[in-house]
Amino acid sequence: MRKILDLPSEASIRRLRTCRLFDEMDDSRLAGVASRCSWQSLQPGHIAAGTSHDTFFMVCDGKMRVSALSPNGR
Repeated sequence: MRKILDLPSEASIRRLRTCRLFDEMDDSRLAGVASRCSWQSLQPGHIAAGTSHDTFFMVCDGKMRVSALSPNGR
């Protein structure tokens, strides 16, 4: 089951602050990133899907197996 979470921007910023990727980012820029986030909660075995040109996944808790198909589907 996939659950879309509607987090207020302050909660998104706090969650992003836990990721070292954003350590050096000031609050204003981080707020811009947070405003573009879509948060999901996935149960084990469920699939998070997106297209490679517009999707970026960050795992905040747990782990994820990543697979990518080549143009011929393998």
